[in-house]
Amino acid sequence: MQRSIVHIPTADGWRLEADLIVPPSPMGALVVGHAMMLNRTSMDHPPGQGVASTLAQAGFVVLNVDLRGRGASLPHASRRVDWSYDDLVFGDTPALVEFMQREWGELPLALVGHSLFGHVAAGYLGFHPDTPVRALAAFAANLWARQWEQSRVLWWRKRLAMEATTALTYLFGVAPARRFRQGTDDEARTYYRQLCHWTRHGVWRTLDGRDYLAAIARARQPMLNVIGARDRFLCTPDNARAMWRHWGGPYEQWVIDESWGLGYVPAHVGIVLNPACRLVWERMAQWLQEAMGLASSASMSSTTKEPGA
Repeated sequence: MQRSIVHIPTADGWRLEADLIVPPSPMGALVVGHAMMLNRTSMDHPPGQGVASTLAQAGFVVLNVDLRGRGASLPHASRRVDWSYDDLVFGDTPALVEFMQREWGELPLALVGHSLFGHVAAGYLGFHPDTPVRALAAFAANLWARQWEQSRVLWWRKRLAMEATTALTYLFGVAPARRFRQGTDDEARTYYRQLCHWTRHGVWRTLDGRDYLAAIARARQPMLNVIGARDRFLCTPDNARAMWRHWGGPYEQWVIDESWGLGYVPAHVGIVLNPACRLVWERMAQWLQEAMGLASSASMSSTTKEPGA
């Protein structure tokens, strides 16, 4: 397994840092991205044994990236630089896809994202119908809107959490995740205020008014969303299922509960951080092989759980 650090420029002048993991005989290529308030270390934890390394061991070239403002990408949110959610969709993701196409264009390509990068990648696919990406696999990917939340109590908890953190951006200039021990990386003020606007108004739109929901209805790639059964706040299975009804391609959802036999039932972050979930990561690799046309459906059906099992 070859490992190196690469730097990928975006069209608007940012520099993204990523780990590139290359197996001996690769069959496909993946861009792997992290959740909000985290960085790429979360997608390979423990180092060399996490999600990214597991996917590489399954035969994929893996680009495990720090999105702008996070981790080792420059500059950092802690310097009070600013960006929007749209910059991740229309700036970072195209740069990552173009890098993999340039370097590994002979291999089929898919996107893998935890939470934030899961729905960022979905937005990118919706607005780029001609992209060479064949599939999207996500961990706990969803957004918050009243129409997708069955519980009124849970909805108001989410609304208050979003409003409180957004208020902090006016005080600190960023969403101060590190100061309040909510994550390893702060978030930019425009980014967080954009998310709060969506939560208030029940929309998912760019700053200039383009509709992400309408865009993802045009996507045709298969999508997998893997959710921990203990994720009872950030991404509940019902919330995710309601949101991704808008997805234009085939949508599959796995809920990781006791029936998976892991000896552990994950929540939002544990689904990627806890080594007990390695079986889940391996099954995701098998799903990707099938979705990308790299494995037979017979092989796939004999090794994967049914959605919601």
